[in-house]
Amino acid sequence: MSLSSCLVLYAATVQIWSTRLDSVENVESGPPQNTRTTITLNPQQRFQQMTGFGASMTDSSAFVLDQLKQRNQTAYNEVMILLFDRERGHGINGIRLPVAASDYIASTEFYTYNDVPFDTEMENFAIDREDRYLFPVLRDALVINPAITFYASPWSAPAWMKTTNSLIQGDFIASPENCRSHALHLLKVLQAYEKEGITVEYLMLQNEGHYEPEEYIGMILAPLTVSF
Repeated sequence: MSLSSCLVLYAATVQIWSTRLDSVENVESGPPQNTRTTITLNPQQRFQQMTGFGASMTDSSAFVLDQLKQRNQTAYNEVMILLFDRERGHGINGIRLPVAASDYIASTEFYTYNDVPFDTEMENFAIDREDRYLFPVLRDALVINPAITFYASPWSAPAWMKTTNSLIQGDFIASPENCRSHALHLLKVLQAYEKEGITVEYLMLQNEGHYEPEEYIGMILAPLTVSF
């Protein structure tokens, strides 16, 4: 079935919402301005190479998958194959991993891997809570698709490194001691994940570094802040 046939087939149920360039808040419903837009695909004209497609494996998504595994192993296997198998499923080959808590967690308590105040040497660093369901699910995904690339991104540094002394809101305090401690923190993340069979190939310093959410874990990390 061609794309045009699909549009004709589903025309009766399609709703189009559009925004104007002069106002991102002005959202209107109605017919498209140009009803004769043509999309041309030319497989002979190539641009950048596509590495693949992926998704984020948050604490809550790993929890849901683990719960399915405990209750119905067959259904869990089918879901994992559908997600990660390159022949029988979607073949997801990129997974972003929040470093500790993100806005999607299975509990109500936000956390980092070292919430002991002023432990600059990271002696209390621990990833034990990830052993419950995150790492087992990731290892299952790797069995199905060994070509998965892992990306890691923290939502916040430990609270004691921030202006709010909280995982909610606040800027990173870029003292030399904090910069060193946070770098050590992230290094330990890579090393600990590697021991669990999860090789992180790409590490981001901060998720949405200019955004300061009011209701969940986050942190401002301005570009000029990161100086050593």
